[in-house]
Amino acid sequence: MNRQGGYTFWAHPEAKNYQSIITGKGSIITSLLVRSILKGGVDVETDPYFYLLNDTQDYTGFSIFFEGKHIIGKPEGLWDDILMQFVAGKRRKPVWAIAEIDMEEGTDPKTASESQTVFLVKEKTKDGYLEAIRTGRVYCYCDHFTKWLTIRDYSVIAGDTRAISGEILPYTDDARLIFDVEMRGVPRPLEAVVVKDGRIFARKEFSESEQMVFPLPAPVENMGYVRIVVYFSGGMRVATNPIFLTKKSGAL
Repeated sequence: MNRQGGYTFWAHPEAKNYQSIITGKGSIITSLLVRSILKGGVDVETDPYFYLLNDTQDYTGFSIFFEGKHIIGKPEGLWDDILMQFVAGKRRKPVWAIAEIDMEEGTDPKTASESQTVFLVKEKTKDGYLEAIRTGRVYCYCDHFTKWLTIRDYSVIAGDTRAISGEILPYTDDARLIFDVEMRGVPRPLEAVVVKDGRIFARKEFSESEQMVFPLPAPVENMGYVRIVVYFSGGMRVATNPIFLTKKSGAL
């Protein structure tokens, strides 16, 4: 897939799936035989496979919403372990998060907006969107939260350099994380959780539009990262992709 320029994402890796496949739709004899031996069908059950994200390499990312936020995407979860493998040089490239939703038969199309991936693009073109998803310049929302919260700025500033989602910049002593959000509608008690280098670094409660600034210490290793998740009523509603900092100049 990588050689062909494609992208690979693990879909709903924390979900368990059960499906009953009805067989014996052929002749009467075949139908009777199937029903007597297989009791009318075959049951297929798939267990959650989140552990495969740690066991595999060179995929593009995974679905954090809806079925990837409890084990993989939670602060200090499996995603942070994988990102720390990248900054330690044990992986060739980082892993990105997206939001997805299954549109199955009978699903109301209106629910398609319940889970959204917001792209950061300069031009609204096919190439622009593909480049954004390849480089991690996307935010993830669920539960229609794009109606209530807009990320106006999510970036790290260090010296004269600024980096956004998916990018890397050299660390300086004045490095700080900017998280500027716009709230709409009735106030909601939200909490922003900052993850830095695999561990929870800061928490900030807010209920209105606000610009948050988090001064950042140097990375634990030669490279580090920050990312943010937003909680409402105990559930994760928003997740950003990481921004990387390095003690040495470089680029992803």
